[in-house]
Amino acid sequence: MHLKPLSILVLAVLWSDCTAQSCSPAVNIDFKASLGIKGDVTDPTRSVNNMPVYGPRSIPAENMLMIPDSQLQMNVTVWWNSDQQLSAFASEDPGLPNGASFMPSSCYGEVRVSTLTDPYSSVCKSFLWTPNREQVGTNYSVCVVAMPTNMISCSVKKCFYVSVLAPKIVFDSLSPLDGQVFHSPVGCDLEVCVQAQDQYNRTHTDIFLTGVDQAYAAAFDSTCQPSSYPSTLNPLFPVSSAEPPSYAPGPCKKCLRWKASPGHENKNFTACFVASDADVNSILAIQRCIIVLVPKCKYCIQAGDSLHSINRRFDFSSNWLQLWNTNGMSELHPDPLSPTTAFGDPDEITATNAIIHLGPLYAIKVGEDLEHVASRFRTTVKKILQINPDISDPSAISPGQVLCLIPCSMD
Repeated sequence: MHLKPLSILVLAVLWSDCTAQSCSPAVNIDFKASLGIKGDVTDPTRSVNNMPVYGPRSIPAENMLMIPDSQLQMNVTVWWNSDQQLSAFASEDPGLPNGASFMPSSCYGEVRVSTLTDPYSSVCKSFLWTPNREQVGTNYSVCVVAMPTNMISCSVKKCFYVSVLAPKIVFDSLSPLDGQVFHSPVGCDLEVCVQAQDQYNRTHTDIFLTGVDQAYAAAFDSTCQPSSYPSTLNPLFPVSSAEPPSYAPGPCKKCLRWKASPGHENKNFTACFVASDADVNSILAIQRCIIVLVPKCKYCIQAGDSLHSINRRFDFSSNWLQLWNTNGMSELHPDPLSPTTAFGDPDEITATNAIIHLGPLYAIKVGEDLEHVASRFRTTVKKILQINPDISDPSAISPGQVLCLIPCSMD
């Protein structure tokens, strides 16, 4: 059961006021908090990738903010100016959060010695807690009760408050839009990069690729690329000149890379990028998908290509002049996703990844079959099937179906 922070605060004030009137000297409770984040310079283990780091940093012991995988340590010191022994325990109402501990610990700071003229007694406890992902979005209050042995009337109670925050993962403006289509002609090096981060700059982000059939053999970065963004301080920690700064996690950028091969023409696949707070058991995961389409009759020039080598690679059985004529002027209606390059001089076809036409596109008309089309354009059914590998059944073509054609390519 968790009391609302306001009611707990009122109760603590009333209890403290009541006991302060009846006990002299008063019992005091001091809190000193530190926070560490896994994988950060503040990692509670003081080691990241077998390299030593500073470890947990001090934070104000009031209205504290945490994230999953962070660890809060609250050192509690109970003391008073008397040699009467003290005891301290966590109040059952509201109790401890699940997974938290409240144990005896060594006292930190200067050790004060009790004397006859200056009596002093103290006891120290440590609250330790790493919230889990089911506790995200919850506010907790923890109250400590302290009293001299057998002196209940002198009891005091003091509380602290903790909020476990959820991330807000977003794709930034460098990422493609959801559903965006990319043309990747045969031979082109396609690279699509996505970048995501926690909008609040508190948690690490990772990106995973899903939905791509392994047959396409698409490559995807296994680790986030180094960020070019300027470093900012982690908002969970105050600015301190006495402790090293803890920087906010930067965005995660990963890229999909793929090259279409002959045989992929007219095929398409969907690639989905899932961004989450860097854990398989993530609190928040968002998805953005793209569509990659391999257009027909287009080819990306490779290093060392010439019109002759392209002509031989696709076995056009035509001369290079026909291929040059197909690309000798700009398209009348270019596709903005894969515009071709016009080459006025056949010797200028040297730009790697420039897109060229292999031949014209033709839409099947009612009553036509491949034999009719082959005869009309002075080619063969074999050539048509060779340049249109998406046709699995030559007898099943239908009106409106688009073919890539290499006219005048009869053996």
